[in-house]
Amino acid sequence: EDLMAMSCWSMVNIALIPSQKVVLVRLGGISAAVHAMLHHPKNAEVQFRALFALINLVIPSENLAENSVEAVAIQVGSINQDTEIEMLDDSTAQVTNLVIVAMKNFCLSEPILNRAC
Repeated sequence: EDLMAMSCWSMVNIALIPSQKVVLVRLGGISAAVHAMLHHPKNAEVQFRALFALINLVIPSENLAENSVEAVAIQVGSINQDTEIEMLDDSTAQVTNLVIVAMKNFCLSEPILNRAC
């Protein structure tokens, strides 16, 4: 569980850089956070860090300039070519459900409730 929590925390930081966030989303970052929450529903640290990661991952990135180094790198790589918005739309229901479950399981935890709201 400690490793899962720290993995989620690393996604929080990686997602702070827009080009890296897009790559992380396309590589399955949202599903990794969802997986952590599903498999550790009673672990406050995992829930907190996964929620924090989702905050950064589910907010659509600013559009990168089409010919920017970051945009070209994303296009050239063998990364899932679904758009970020499509991937976010696909995960909305599951993420919403997990946020509600975390809020119910940790209704007395201010840090978790702050990230969930």
